[in-house]
Amino acid sequence: MVQRRKLKRCHAGEVGPPAAKYHAVNSNRQEVQDRLHSDTNYDASILKPRGGIAADASILRTRNAPLKIGTWNVRTLFQAGKFDNLLQEMKEMRVDILGISETRWTEEGMIDKKDYKMVYSGGSEHSHGVGIVMSDVVPKSLIGYWPVSDRIIMCKFKASPFDLTIV
Repeated sequence: MVQRRKLKRCHAGEVGPPAAKYHAVNSNRQEVQDRLHSDTNYDASILKPRGGIAADASILRTRNAPLKIGTWNVRTLFQAGKFDNLLQEMKEMRVDILGISETRWTEEGMIDKKDYKMVYSGGSEHSHGVGIVMSDVVPKSLIGYWPVSDRIIMCKFKASPFDLTIV
């Protein structure tokens, strides 16, 4: 004998997703905000972007060509010639935005080399570290970047129809 299961309510014919009717509440949001503001080690400067490359960000347009985004665990960029090798591979693969991990660089900053720009974030020691390398067209639309820690960096780009955020 075949058992029949009750079908869940169908939302066909309704405008918008079914979740639009419900109110999602993040019960942890207030708790996290209170904890951030009460923490003595909290530094509000991490919430401010370090800045864009162009004063007036142009819109990132990729209608005629696809925007290639990739990631790569480079193991280290703290050796001579490794960064040049990275740029050569990006050029051969035609990658526009590349997120890299384990750079093993210290501090944070921006590097402008050849036709590429890189923003990076590292710790006080030569371990961990992340970065985002952009080809020559992409940095013009960079709104800002936030080096949060030696494991997290965020870049925001002015794009159409909505802004693009890469973490």
